Amino acid sequence: MGAMLRVGGCWAAAAVLPLMAWAAKAGERPVYLNPSAVVADAAGGRAYVALSGAGEIAVVNLKENRKVASWKTDLPPQGLALSPDRTVLAVVMGEGEGRLALLGVGDGRVRRQWAAGFSPAAPAFMLGGKMLAVASRHAHRVGFYAAGSGARLGAVACGREPVALVPSADGRRIFVGTYLPGQPATAEHVACTVEVIDAARRRRIRVIDLPNGSSGLHGLAASPDGKWILATHILGHYQVPTNQLERGWMNANALTVIDAEQMEVLGTALLDDTTLGAANPWGVAVTADGGTLVVAHAGTHEASIIPFAPLLDMLRAGRQKSSTEAGAAYGVERDLTVMQRAGRIRLRMPGEGPRQVAMAGRRALVLEYFSGRMVVLDLAQKELARIQPQTVALGEEPPMDTVRKGELRFSDARLCFQAWQSCISCHPAVRADGLNWDLLNDGIGNPKQTKSMVFSHATPPAMGHGIRASAEVAVRAGIRFIQFAEVVEEQATAIDAYLKSLRPLPSPYLVKGELSARAREGREIFNRIGCADCHTGPYFTDLQSYKIRHAAGQDAEREFDTPTLIEAWRTGPYLYDGRAATMEEALRIKSKWTQGLGDEELRALAEYVLSL
Repeated sequence: MGAMLRVGGCWAAAAVLPLMAWAAKAGERPVYLNPSAVVADAAGGRAYVALSGAGEIAVVNLKENRKVASWKTDLPPQGLALSPDRTVLAVVMGEGEGRLALLGVGDGRVRRQWAAGFSPAAPAFMLGGKMLAVASRHAHRVGFYAAGSGARLGAVACGREPVALVPSADGRRIFVGTYLPGQPATAEHVACTVEVIDAARRRRIRVIDLPNGSSGLHGLAASPDGKWILATHILGHYQVPTNQLERGWMNANALTVIDAEQMEVLGTALLDDTTLGAANPWGVAVTADGGTLVVAHAGTHEASIIPFAPLLDMLRAGRQKSSTEAGAAYGVERDLTVMQRAGRIRLRMPGEGPRQVAMAGRRALVLEYFSGRMVVLDLAQKELARIQPQTVALGEEPPMDTVRKGELRFSDARLCFQAWQSCISCHPAVRADGLNWDLLNDGIGNPKQTKSMVFSHATPPAMGHGIRASAEVAVRAGIRFIQFAEVVEEQATAIDAYLKSLRPLPSPYLVKGELSARAREGREIFNRIGCADCHTGPYFTDLQSYKIRHAAGQDAEREFDTPTLIEAWRTGPYLYDGRAATMEEALRIKSKWTQGLGDEELRALAEYVLSL
């Protein structure tokens, strides 16, 4: 039988297509598969893979390691969850206003579907399958729905950009992994969090801080016995100047283990080796017997296979104050020998961009984002160092065009000296990581916020003080002075093409795509008090530089480039040093223009800017 296509809401077998599924019309870009989420039904011998680029769910037979069906979705699928009885697949779809669909696993038919908020992610069944939790990434909350009816039961506010949800062993609590720090960048502790919500009462009961400098949390998983929660993230050492990379000086790559019962961090282990980074840890999963965990490294195109018991022993020892234990005295989270001592195996993946990981018994299923494949690792064999990865094609993956090559290189630590980091280490989702970094291009001792890359090529100059004449210059300087590598012009040109292709996501503050009544009032204030004098034109910048009153220290008398306001709703904290956690706080600090405004007017002005 051919591929399954939906026609008029029904599924029908399709004849052989005259063109490959990825073939594009003249002038259009190819459609890449972009495997983005995977869940496994080990007992049923199946895996389900969300292909966000192709807009479908791929069904894989794990006994034969081959794709056996495709189920089209109304919007790009972003996350998956399998019901406890293994009969229903929950799918969240859409990057903006999204939906949640419940599909029967036998035929892929939609049983129920409902609105799931803005930027839905990471669905999870709770309370024995009676409830569904869904993260609303850019609304910074977790919503709860009755699985039977789709009725919205409530929502709980949480930290910045929740991207991962993991239920507790009893299904009554849910652990929430947040993507970015939510504090002002000038705070003493700046890091993303893992938060705990009581599902029945729909109340946040604990905020677990990850180590200072943590950002870019991608993976969150539980051990099979429910005792441990595992989180993968970047560990940025933003307190030091960016003058070297050795030994994780700038960015390290980490795995944090949380005691699920106590709801506190047991310890953080570096995934890097002494002279070789393990950039951009992404998905993480534990074998059914609890003995081995697997971490995908998107930047180095590897998988780490880690014996879990020795790692736990070292983390426990690291908590003890012992002068005889060098690792304990120095801190496990700074020890670059932990993985070697734990017996970790670094396995090179056959393709590029390994990201999400799921476990089917002792078989790890790893999605290769840029190769459009699933890789199966059999961890049951005795000599893990000799594992032969088995690849499963998920569809027709087109050749990379220049933009796609640039997307790969932007997240590719092979460009970097010793593979410590890639561009997305500091620019997660090609935006900002919420940390202040002391780049040496404008002096030392004057750290500033990381900037979003959206429209960077259209709004020269680049950097806070406009040090780089253009984004093209900044890309090449970044490769040379942040990645500490020689510039390969073909790669730099591809990165330029990728960054130029970026488009902003419509703001969650819009109402059906339009400004709210309050934002329209804010627009009038924006124009009346003079904001539009500098923040003008299609990008809301005049491309000029000015001195600013709130600048301090070495920057007090220097001019700053006028930044674009497009997508400001997702680029906080605000001002050049991130001292303002919210837009309203930033507007109060810029008192020259806002000093005559009342509280309601300030809120309206903030809502307008956040709607751009």
